[in-house]
Amino acid sequence: MPKYRRTTGLRGPVAFLAAFFILLPAGGVAGAPGWVKAAIAAAEGIEVDPEAPALILLNNTDIEIKADGGARTKSLRAVKILSPSGVAESKLVVQISDYTRLVSLKGYRIRPDGSEENLKKEYVVVVGLQESAGYHDDLRRTVVVWPDVSTNDVFAYEYELDEKDRFDGFFQSFLFQRGLPVARTRLTVSVPAGWELHTSQQALDPLTQRVEMGTHIWEGGPLAYRPEEPCMPPWKYVDRRILLSCYKPGSVGGSHFADWGACGRWTMHLHREPSICDSALRTATNEIIAEIDTPTERLRAIAAYVRDNVRYVAVEIGDNRFTPRFAHETFENRYGDCKDKVTLMRAMLEAVEIPSRPVLASIGGWVDRDFPTPFQFNHVIVAVPTASLPGWAIESKAAVNGWLYFDPTDPAIALGDLPTALYGSHVLRSSDSASELLTLPGLSPDDRFRSCFASLVLDRDGSISGDLRITDRGARAAGIAYNRATTPVTDQISDLQVRMSSVFPQLTISDYAADSDGDSAWITLRVSGTVPLVHAGDMILLRANVFETDIWDDLPRGRRVHPVWLGAAERTESEIHWHLPEGWSLADRADSISYQGEPGEVTCMYTFDQSRLTVDMSTTSNGVLIDPEQYESARQYVQVRRKTDDLTVMLSSNGKE
Repeated sequence: MPKYRRTTGLRGPVAFLAAFFILLPAGGVAGAPGWVKAAIAAAEGIEVDPEAPALILLNNTDIEIKADGGARTKSLRAVKILSPSGVAESKLVVQISDYTRLVSLKGYRIRPDGSEENLKKEYVVVVGLQESAGYHDDLRRTVVVWPDVSTNDVFAYEYELDEKDRFDGFFQSFLFQRGLPVARTRLTVSVPAGWELHTSQQALDPLTQRVEMGTHIWEGGPLAYRPEEPCMPPWKYVDRRILLSCYKPGSVGGSHFADWGACGRWTMHLHREPSICDSALRTATNEIIAEIDTPTERLRAIAAYVRDNVRYVAVEIGDNRFTPRFAHETFENRYGDCKDKVTLMRAMLEAVEIPSRPVLASIGGWVDRDFPTPFQFNHVIVAVPTASLPGWAIESKAAVNGWLYFDPTDPAIALGDLPTALYGSHVLRSSDSASELLTLPGLSPDDRFRSCFASLVLDRDGSISGDLRITDRGARAAGIAYNRATTPVTDQISDLQVRMSSVFPQLTISDYAADSDGDSAWITLRVSGTVPLVHAGDMILLRANVFETDIWDDLPRGRRVHPVWLGAAERTESEIHWHLPEGWSLADRADSISYQGEPGEVTCMYTFDQSRLTVDMSTTSNGVLIDPEQYESARQYVQVRRKTDDLTVMLSSNGKE
């Protein structure tokens, strides 16, 4: 069976660059073309936020889609550097591959004194886009980096790409704006006669759209600066962006995705032949399940085998970006990417007469339900009809509408569970007839629950000793248990010491133990060390919450541009007992802390009884996006969370020291 290997981040760098540099102008003093100077002049009167590190003067792209599904793309881009923090914006990055060729590239620099410089070949390099352990592909980046970039320099580029599409269709995206202010932006798309253009548009309200003689045009500007803000969603969720899909109605085959059914049929076509179980694989499968009788247990055994015995290694070169390798190849190689592992698992299930389907999924991405294309997805999992599993009675969010979903690439996930990133996401269950785009159930705070318990003895000098227990339940317990099972205990203890150092500057951990069952993972440990005590006469300040937290930065007052994202839904309950020295008492009788709003809930109560201080806290994050209009509720929630996480109480020694 063939092996796939790549040994360098540069893909044939010497030969490729030698061919590429013939595209560059010879240099000299030809100077920037008229469009660059016109863009500079047009932006002169634009008022720019003083915090903006750079200004996009022009961001124009013209796309001509060809009848074979390929495209010719011409782009003009110019940017002015406004501050030292914007120097990186002078760089140009163009993605290329075996299917996308850079036809021409020109670049120019105009300095504040009016002097000009053409792009030189020594400023250009071609590098691999993704080269990491377990992932290899044929995507590359042409990167332009200028030396000695200064404030008020202008950099301009014009380049042309020729894209051939091996699936007889077209899919592309265009970014109008991320964060930087944009003076002018324009996208034109010309489609072949009789073809249809589908789009998915995100945050394009400031732009105008029209059609002139079959050419679709989006344009606008100026677009105001959109700063990066604390606790905002990833940029891909708030970009001003458009996705484009073009196809010829009535065509047979290829990537002509009029609806989700066409996407499902296309996926099934790619997976059908590779998923066939040959005689050798059938024999091997029967050996694996030789002493297992029920369909459910056979499914469980096959799922565990593919998950644990086939390494995740993605070699997505050429057609293998979308087409899986044959199941027997993956079985013999013992490695493959998500679609390879799904194909192998489906072939093994065929050997024991359990039906299955490939399912397109998206990890860390958003899928537009009204924009049918498989290219919105970046992952493949498997689905099995529960009707083929007599006696299946496990209550699981991975079982939806009669189908059980499973991801064989995640080593921490058992049958009946899903990786946290897939809960609440869109998936497309493929079929030759009726494919279905559905949303997997999301996680509630109780699905990601943590309980913390501490019983600590505090001495007058600040030394402490006691016992801690931390228990995780629900969706994240499996991942935590797996990480602990595969991490040396010494490393786990060292990590705990680092994370708890803000509470215990000097900490010793002993009697550490970790364990788990089907739905929970926990650790127990004994701690000793010191805590910082702040004395003011008879008053002593003690940080009462001993559990480390991943809390957010304060959200500043003022206008908010982006939604607030405070992470996934989760709930934590903490019970902390402090056994104080004789004669010490609680000095302040502060009211309990309580908050309830759209972001979540917080309660914190502490009581004192016969030298024992008890702190009970409960925090819930609902895992929702908070609109900018509701920004104040997010600010209040973060403030309350910071107050409880850093909870400090005032004690009185009554003069007994």
